[in-house]
Order: sequence, then structure tokens, then C-alpha cells
Amino acid sequence: MLKEAPPEVPEWCELPEYVKNPGCGPRVILGEPGTGKTELALSLMVHRIRAGMDTTAGIILVPDRAAANRLRDQLALRSNITFSSPVVRTFAGFAYDVLSQAWESGALAGVPTAPRLLSGAEQDTLIEELLAGHQEKGGGPAWPDSLGDAPRTRGFRSELREFMDRSDEFSASPEEIQAAGRRLGIPEWEATAQFLQEFRDVASLQHPEAFAPAELMMQAIVALEANTEFAARFLAELELVVIDDAQEATPSQNRLISLLMNTPSRAGARDVIALACPDTVVQGFRGARADLVDDLISIAKQRTGENAVTVLETSTQMSTTRMSPGIHSMYRAIVNRLPAIGADALRRPYEAQFDASAEVSLVSSVADEHRLVARHVIDSHIRRSVPYEEIAVIARNQEQVSRLARALELNGIATELPPASRPLKEEAAVAPLLDMARIALRPTELGPRNGTHEANKTNAARAAAVERLLLGRYGDVTSIDIRRIRQDLLGYDRLRNAHLYNEEDGPGIKPPTSDELLGNLLDADYTQEDYQSWGAAGHAALRLKGMITATREHLTGPTTPATVLWSLWENARMGEAWRSTALKDNGLRSSRAHRDLDAVMALFQAAERFAEQNPKGSVIRFIESLEDHDVPTDSLAQRGSSSGRVKVLTPAAAAGTEYNTVIIAGLQEGVWPSTGLRGQLLRSQDLAAVLEHGPETLHSTTVADKLKAVRADELRQLASAVSRAREQLYVTAVMDEDITPSTFLDTMRGPHASKLTPIQVPRPATLASLVAMLRRTAEAGESADVIEDAATVLGYLSATGERGEEPADNTASVRGAAPEEWWGLAPLSSHDPVIAPGNEIKVSGSKVEDAIERPQTWFMRAAGGVKPTDFARSLGTLIHRIAERFPEANMDSMLRELSSSWEELSFDSDWESKREYEYAREILEKFAAYVGSPPRESAKEEHGFKVALPPAEGDQHPISISGSIDRIDLDDNGRPTITDLKTGKNLPTQEAVKTHDQLRTYQLAVIHGALKELTQIPEEHRNRPAGGRIVGLGGAAKGPALREQESIVETKQVQDAEQRVREAAAIMSAADFLARHLPGGFPCANPGTCPLCSSGRQVTHP
Repeated sequence: MLKEAPPEVPEWCELPEYVKNPGCGPRVILGEPGTGKTELALSLMVHRIRAGMDTTAGIILVPDRAAANRLRDQLALRSNITFSSPVVRTFAGFAYDVLSQAWESGALAGVPTAPRLLSGAEQDTLIEELLAGHQEKGGGPAWPDSLGDAPRTRGFRSELREFMDRSDEFSASPEEIQAAGRRLGIPEWEATAQFLQEFRDVASLQHPEAFAPAELMMQAIVALEANTEFAARFLAELELVVIDDAQEATPSQNRLISLLMNTPSRAGARDVIALACPDTVVQGFRGARADLVDDLISIAKQRTGENAVTVLETSTQMSTTRMSPGIHSMYRAIVNRLPAIGADALRRPYEAQFDASAEVSLVSSVADEHRLVARHVIDSHIRRSVPYEEIAVIARNQEQVSRLARALELNGIATELPPASRPLKEEAAVAPLLDMARIALRPTELGPRNGTHEANKTNAARAAAVERLLLGRYGDVTSIDIRRIRQDLLGYDRLRNAHLYNEEDGPGIKPPTSDELLGNLLDADYTQEDYQSWGAAGHAALRLKGMITATREHLTGPTTPATVLWSLWENARMGEAWRSTALKDNGLRSSRAHRDLDAVMALFQAAERFAEQNPKGSVIRFIESLEDHDVPTDSLAQRGSSSGRVKVLTPAAAAGTEYNTVIIAGLQEGVWPSTGLRGQLLRSQDLAAVLEHGPETLHSTTVADKLKAVRADELRQLASAVSRAREQLYVTAVMDEDITPSTFLDTMRGPHASKLTPIQVPRPATLASLVAMLRRTAEAGESADVIEDAATVLGYLSATGERGEEPADNTASVRGAAPEEWWGLAPLSSHDPVIAPGNEIKVSGSKVEDAIERPQTWFMRAAGGVKPTDFARSLGTLIHRIAERFPEANMDSMLRELSSSWEELSFDSDWESKREYEYAREILEKFAAYVGSPPRESAKEEHGFKVALPPAEGDQHPISISGSIDRIDLDDNGRPTITDLKTGKNLPTQEAVKTHDQLRTYQLAVIHGALKELTQIPEEHRNRPAGGRIVGLGGAAKGPALREQESIVETKQVQDAEQRVREAAAIMSAADFLARHLPGGFPCANPGTCPLCSSGRQVTHP
């Protein structure tokens, strides 16, 4: 996306005489990293073209696309030659060219359209579909019991892909593999061969023109070997073939090189120059093998003679090795542990010079390692003036790469990761576009009304999808904003549709839940003013709805996947903002903007490729094709500038590159080396060995031999990583109780190095750490002068941008330097009470005790700072509803209602639902027992009320008491008893119930007229409660547990009850709320905001 300035163009190197003139090959040139092999390849091609060779008569073959792009750029910048076709190609690209021309000339039978490459993601998707079909409908191979449940896992698909690659490498048919498995007693091969046959049959029907990479290579070789007329025509003009990094060739690629070496061109013998370093193979996972270089050497000697093999010395006319003496000594110490390839050509004596340019460190935790890596990066940049783009961090696997990149970015260091490190569908800038495209493709419709389990699940899924969009890159709101808009939607709906939910005066429709309302947020007919009144989430929802609406309008005309996605992207209006952020600095936000822009570019490139391959493919099919891919898809889309960004790479991604400073992190035993045998589930490595060397190799190769080969492969990857550094190399490892440093560390440090011990790692020298140190000093410095100095520097930083310039606005200063940004120093936003004097205070009877005993907890709950519901509360709400509807407690009626309403509650499993249903049934049985024995008459259930408390002297607010009484039972004299049904498992003691605030408050409300309209109660008793009662229906007791409270009139507690209500009202209307924990070890209801809890304590508090 954002192009960087071209590098300085170096001069071409002087070529050695043995390759200058045509007829010099075939030849193999060996050399350590940094001895000029790639430079020789480019120089040789330019020299031959300038000497008269046609630009189409020479090619440079490289192992992967990244290397091809690098070499093409260098060739274009430095040669000043116009090329009519690509000179630098990958092996797959060359094979594709062979098959394309074979198809055009009619030499490729059975392929109806132009051939193409079947990507790894497409291959994985087809495998997944076949395996899923076998599991759902039966059929497929009978996998051996030894595999267990492996065929159901994603990892099994990877094993199958590797098995297919190995079989394609050697053109093995399913029949041959099945016969070998039967003969050798390997049932895994027999079953996999059956699957391979089915895969090829289905692939030939769905994608007859598509070939997997290894299959593409072998088909190209077959086309050249089987059709001599076509081969002669295709290869006739090819005079020079240069293979860079030939050690990365797979068996099929090696076979192609051999074919090129053994066939002439029209001008005579073809010069095939293979440049290799067998000690630095990094693509073993793709089938590359160092020993194949020996095969090339044998062919070259047969064709050219004994002088066909040349070794580039570390000091020749080409160049000296790019590594410093210390780094080179570490590299040689590693490769000397490897078996020699090329008759010891690269094992010549050398004088070791271990020095500080290759430093190994041990730390005591992964966090310390991340801190040390960041420190090395920053020190190299600040103290040695190394540009960030000249620094690379290399880790063994992609998981480590991601963790290290995140750690660096948290320290303000911009990073660049290898392309296609994760599937496109998982990119933060892509996933929301796919989700919105799906929404735009369906009609505008509201979700189902809640009431059934399926409706609840549907609405929960719709709400989750909207929440993802709001929290994503195109909504960019916080979880607090989500909670706020949920509350706003509920309030808006209750106010707008209150008449619909009134059971007495209206139809009594059940109100929607917040899930239902949030799920409909992008489809409902809210006005622009409505959205804008709902804060940040409302504004984000309005933008998202605008994107979807514009795309729906676009869908009324002709569309393609690319145009639909462009409609969404264009209406998001994020491109310029992200571009500006990406260019502004090299911080965390800039890195994210770079990755987002790269991901969007890759998405459009994928859409264009899909349209080319599927001219009639629909938008939804494109989305499904992306969502089906669990494997990253390689992209040709242009990526952003890497200037000012540290590379974080795997050894394979780092191959072919070089940097001033390299940091190799995570050298742990079990990680590097990763000594697990590869492809063992289906024994794909054994298959390759049998296909290449015959069945006897199974008996001659032991597990120890295989482990030795794996360890050698790990050493080669380490040697390659080390050799990426020119001037400085850092190696880090962790040693603690659970993590052991790699045994490779001893190999790397030389024979006389001292024993490694974990070091203390200071904080990296970032602006954040400088500000933290200065603030500590300014607060508690040793002397007044030191404190004044720290304050002076902080003042300078607070008025200066991160690059030292005066900021254009207040937000550009160094973060945390200005006292206005310090925690604990900013004034409170308000000292006013939450309820202004003169306004009514509504006291709920159920909240009196909470407000008095735990003021801060009550306030957080009232403000929505505690989870609004859980299963216990939902079950309690259902039980209360049933008890209200059936006050006579008819068991059959209550159970029917329970069954019909049960699906309103959601459960993760059937057994959990059955268990909780039985528990709910027991609660209802206890309720029936309470109502029926002795028989109790109820005057009203779920009676809502609100009464005013008479004013007292000094009151600043009118006070009202409100609430809902579960049940009002009448005694033999017709007096009302306040009954509170408790479905929880914990009940207060009988002693505590005597002064229970909720019951006393409800009795007080009765005295002041809460029951005055209930004609079921004799008029003379409506203001005289008989008492209160808690009925415990939960817990393990067989029957209901009763806790009685006497009448506050008879016990003369009216004044006490009123005083408690006034005390609660004073707290509820205050400006400050005291945090208090209850005695007895009860857990805090909101530890994240409670200053008494460690997780909620302010950072400024001791």
C-alpha cells in the first residue's frame, strides 16, 4: 500500500571466469551464507544478456514467492534491462508455465480449461468437506483404531495434506500406496489411499484444471518427459538456468533440475548453475532435503567433470562473508555438528573468534525474555543507530512470532510479520466486512420474539453478531458502550411500548430482552436522532447501518464479490483515516493500520481471483469460500512499507534476507529443537522413504535415526537464522521451573564459555519507562535538586512530541508526562450529590439493607456496574411468575407452565437442563406445600406499590417507598401478612428476620397505604400488617422453610423501620459511597471497582 524509497543500487560484482561463458555447466556452486551466491546469480544473468543472450533464454529459479519478489526488484532496479517475461520464477511458477503451454499445445489430456494452482486453503476445504460427509452420512475409509478420534480434528487434515504432498512428490497412485500398506502391514496407508482416491475423484470433478503444488510439479515433469516434441519446443530456447538456494528443492523440484541438466538447448549444452548451502535448509516441512544437493553434484560431475563443483570461499573476488567474525564463529560451531554435504566442501578449517557481536542471554521468565528482546531492539536503534527495518527477531514457530510481535508493539516498537500468517477471514479488518456482506444479502428483518429456546438462541446469536461489529474495527466502541446501549434500548422500548406490555389495560405482550433489541439494532426503523442519542455505540451503529443500506442498494444492480465489498469499504470511510495513522508514526496504532490496509488489499485481491476462477460465482459463495479456509492463503496483494518496522519472522520467512541486527528468541528445549517426529500419524515420512528407496528402508531406519535427522533439520534452521545477521546477534532463552533452555545453546557458545545464569532485565529504554522513572523520582527523589531535575524533564516532555518537535495539539505530547494525565491528581468530575436537593428519593424495600451495609456495592448495582442477571436470578424470576399466576398452587397447572416456559432459560447441555428442571420442580412442590398445609388465602400476588413517607424535620428530599410484594397472605382475622418467596439456597436466620429490613420496610409501606386499594382485605386491616414472613423454597430441605417477623406495630418498631428507610435514603442521595465488606468472608459483589479489593484498588493507593 505505502511504498518506501528504493534502496541504493550497488555495483554488479565481478564474475568468476568459470561461469562467464556459455557451455560452463551444469555446475554446482556451494557457499556459506553471505558469500555472494544470490549476487552471483543476478550478475551472471545480466552478464549473459549483455553479452547477447535473449532475455527469454534465461531464468532464475527460487524456492518461494518472497524470494522471487526480492530478486525481481533487485534485477529491475540494477540492470536497466526491459524483460518481456519474468526472469525470476518460483519452481511452482515454472511448472505452471510448462503445463499452461502444454495445455495450449494439446499435450495435456483431461484438462478442459487452462490449468491453475490448487491453493492449500482450497485443498484443506475439500478435505474437510469429505471428512464431514463421512461422519454425517457414513462411507469413506475405515480408519484404523490406532487413530482414535483424530479424523475429527483439524490437525488430521494437516496430516492428510502432508501425506498427499509426499505421494505427489513421487507420483504414487492410490493403488500403489494401498498395496504397499497391505504388504508392509500399515493399515494407515491403506485407509489413506482410499481417501486419496476419493479426493482425486472429487477434485477432478470440481476442479479438473487445478493442481496441488507437488502435483503441479510432477505433472510438469511428466509433460516434459512423456512428450519429447513438446519438451524440445519448450526447452529449446532455454540456454541458462540459475537455481538460487537449491538446497530448498523438494524431490520433485530436484527431479526437474536434473531434467534441465540432462537436456540440451537449441544453442547446445544448457548451462544449469545450482547455487546451494546444504547447511541452511529451512523448508524441510515442505519436503526439502539437504542430501538432494549430493544428487545434483553427481549429475553435474557426470556432465561437466570433476571441476563441476565450486566452493565460494569466505574471502574471494565475490565478497567476504557478510557475518562478523563472532557471528561467523557461532554459525560454524552449529554447522560443524551437521553431516557434511558435498564431500566436506563446506567443512574447511577456520579460526573461531567468539566475541560480543554474538551474545547469548538466559532469563528467568517469558515476560523477562520479551522485555529483553525489546531492550535489544531499542538499544540497537538508539545506541548503535540501527534503523528499525534493519533489525529482525526470529522465533521457531508462528505462535512465538505473534507473541513477540505483540510484546514489541506494547513497548511502542512497530513490527512487520510475514504475510499470510493467519487466514484472511480472521483478519480484524476483513471479518466485519464479511459479516456485513452477509447481513446486506438477507432481507431487512427483525429477529423472532423471545419465548422459546430456539428464539432465544437465534436472538442471542444475532446480538452477538451485532456486538462483534460494534466492537470491531468499523465500530470501534468499548464493552462499556455496549452495555450502555443495551440499557438505552431497553429504556427506549419500555417508554415507547409501555401500553403493549400492560396486562390490565393492554394486550400484555412480553417485553423484548436486550439480546432481542440489540440483535435488531441494524434492521429496526430507528431514526438518526435515536441512534445519535445512544452515545458512541449509537453513532457506530448508524455508520454500520449506513454501510449495509448502501450495499443493499448496490445489490439491486449487477454485482460481483469485489463490487459488493467495495461498496461496504467505500461507505465505511476508513481508508484515509487508516492511511493517515499508518503514515503518522511507528507505534502500535500505526502497526494496526498497516495490517488492516494490507488485509483489505488482500481481500480485494482474493475477490478478483475468485471472479477469475468462478465467473458466475455469487457473493455468498465467495464469502463461504473464505470462511471455509482454515489455512492462510498466499496473497499477491501489495503490502505496506516496511520502513521503520522491526521484522518478526520464522526461520523459513527469514531465509534469503539479511539484517544488521538479529535477535533469536525462544531457544527452549522442545521448541527449538522441536524433536517430535513429523508426519507420524499417517507415517507420511516413511511413505516417502519407501517410495524413494524401497520397503527395506523401514527395517534399516530406527527411531533414533529419525530423531537424529529431525535434530539435524532443527540445527540447519538455527544456522540459517544465525546467518541472517551481519554485525550483531542476540540469542535469548528462558530457564525456570517449567522451561528448560535448548541444548543448542552450548553448541553456539564455544568450548570455553562460562556457565550461563539468568540475568536481571531492566525495563527497555522507552519513553514510557523514562516517564515512569521521572515520575517516581519527582515524587520521592533523594534530594530537592534531583526532584527539580526530574520535574524539569517531565515539563519538557509534556510540551514536546515523541520525535522531539513541538506538538501541533495537546494530544501529541509524550504520553503520561503532563501532570494532567496522572492518576489521582485530576479533580473529581463532580462533588454534587447524585440526587439534587428537592428531588424525590425512591427507596426500594429490597435495597434498604444493601444501601446501609454496603453503600458502594448498592451504588454500583444501581448504576449497572454489576452483571444484571444469572441463572439463579432467571430461575427465581420464572418461579415468581408461576407463583403469581397460580396462587392456589395447583401442581399440575404449575408444572405445565414450567414445561412451556423452560426453554426461555438457556443451558450448555441437556444433562444440565434436566438437573435444573428437577430442582425447579422441587421448588414448586415446596410452594404447593406452603400454600396447602395449612391452607392459606392470598389477597394479591406480585403487588407493586409506591407510597410517600411523611416528611420529617430537616428532610431535603421527599422520600417514597416502592417495591413489589411477592404475596399478601391473610390470617384468620383477615389481616395481611407480607410474604417474601426466596428461591435461593441461603436464608437469614430466624433471629435476623426479626429485624429484616425488607420485611419491615414493606410493613411500613402497608401502614402508609400500600394496600389501600385492595378490596380483598377488610378496610380496617389495610393499614395494619399482621407481620412478615420469608418462605424458603430453595436448598436441600424437604419442605418450605419459614422465617416469621412480628408486626412492627405490635412490637413498636415502626419508628425504627422509618429511621432505617430515612438512613438508606440519605445514603442513596449522597455524593460519596463508602466501600465496606460484610463480616463472615462473603465475596465482594464488584471486586473490580471496590477499593478494598486488590483488583479494584486505585494505583495511587498504598
